[in-house]
Amino acid sequence: MKVLSENQDIHIIGQGLVGSLLAWRLMEEGYSPLVFDKGHATASSMVAAGMWNPVNFKRLNVGQHPEQYLAAMHSTYPRLEHWLGTSFFKPLPIARLFDSQEEINQWDIQSALGKLSARYLTQTDYAATHPSVRRPLGAGLVAEGGRVDLPTLLEAMRRKLEERGALVSSHYSSNETDALVIHCTGMSIVQDPLWHWLPMAPNKGQVLTVRINDFDPTQIYHFGRFVVPLHHDTYKLGSTYELRPTDTTPDPNVAQEMLNDYSATIDRPCEVVEHRAGYRPTTYDRMPIVGPHPQNPKHYVCNGFGSRGVYYAPLCIEHLVDHLLHGTALPKDISIARTLKFFPSSSVTEA
Repeated sequence: MKVLSENQDIHIIGQGLVGSLLAWRLMEEGYSPLVFDKGHATASSMVAAGMWNPVNFKRLNVGQHPEQYLAAMHSTYPRLEHWLGTSFFKPLPIARLFDSQEEINQWDIQSALGKLSARYLTQTDYAATHPSVRRPLGAGLVAEGGRVDLPTLLEAMRRKLEERGALVSSHYSSNETDALVIHCTGMSIVQDPLWHWLPMAPNKGQVLTVRINDFDPTQIYHFGRFVVPLHHDTYKLGSTYELRPTDTTPDPNVAQEMLNDYSATIDRPCEVVEHRAGYRPTTYDRMPIVGPHPQNPKHYVCNGFGSRGVYYAPLCIEHLVDHLLHGTALPKDISIARTLKFFPSSSVTEA
């Protein structure tokens, strides 16, 4: 049975990537959601490089349903670009710079064994790297990568919401309401008494915006760090993955570590333009959490996208919209049902 009635009031808390995509999709379906967002400079959507990559380089796997996630991205983002009248979706190949013969062998093994990841790992002898790249073992290529310019998307969406009178620039009040409330608040959700039990932890990411003259804007370079082209001669350099952080303050020592890794890999001068840090909302199984509160079904969560928000969000939001409009069951790998063992009530068990 569908959750939304025709004239249902909908409140979305948070205008990061997830809240923005969800608001737009509901508007496409004829609803008029109201978005509440105070604005936070350290929100993960504003700090992130916005890169997507279907391949986990550490394990050389692609998780579940990569073709569905990629198809949803290539359908969603261009449509939203047209609606907003701006450009932010940037498909780019990823050159993975090898640091050992063993890594090259692992890429070849994926292909020999017919692993799903082999569809996305191509050309272990990829030679089209910039002359200033110092990696004698060469590179492999991931063709299905890219970047979403998140600041451009979010700023354009904010203007559109303001034009429609659909944005409230303040914290959400928890007063009694008949509205369906969908919480897309990133890591701050664990401070909400309704959701403090969710199995989420902060993962601090630090990213540098840098200026590199006469480098390569046609692809992303990955070597443990990444160098992602932005515009003109600016790039994102990052990122860190810091568990159990104590603050969101940029650390100059960490910045120097990233610059050292860059200098050991790319022989081009690099000027730091900006250093930012923020918390990614990370779940225990690295998958988003989507669905209704176990005791307050008018409250939904759509959260926990970690470092792969631009990749996961379009398909997860399609699943949520289908659920709200048509009563379709949420997939088990993203459903809140898998987290109910953490809910502090003996009356609720995992579905």
